[in-house]
Amino acid sequence: MSINNWNGQENAIEFLNGDERAFVTFSERRFINLVKRLAKRYPAEVEIIDETKSHIYASVPISFVGLRNTKRELTEEQKKEIGERLAIFRTPERCEEKTS
Repeated sequence: MSINNWNGQENAIEFLNGDERAFVTFSERRFINLVKRLAKRYPAEVEIIDETKSHIYASVPISFVGLRNTKRELTEEQKKEIGERLAIFRTPERCEEKTS
């Protein structure tokens, strides 16, 4: 996105080498909700600095920041094998074991 098209819908993670904390700014709802959940779960580690209806600005430990490649390219055979394994875990007998 070019600076000329900026419309206040920014999502950013800022930190310098060697820092222990990062500053995050999000306008995307799923990330706003994530920061809120983290702040509730880890109040000593996540500090919400500013929050409006459409944005959140917070300080989080660097260890909370990560990028991951979630795209998986599977063959049809791999998809079938995964489906079969999942079906085993969803059997009524398995569910009863977990609740016992």
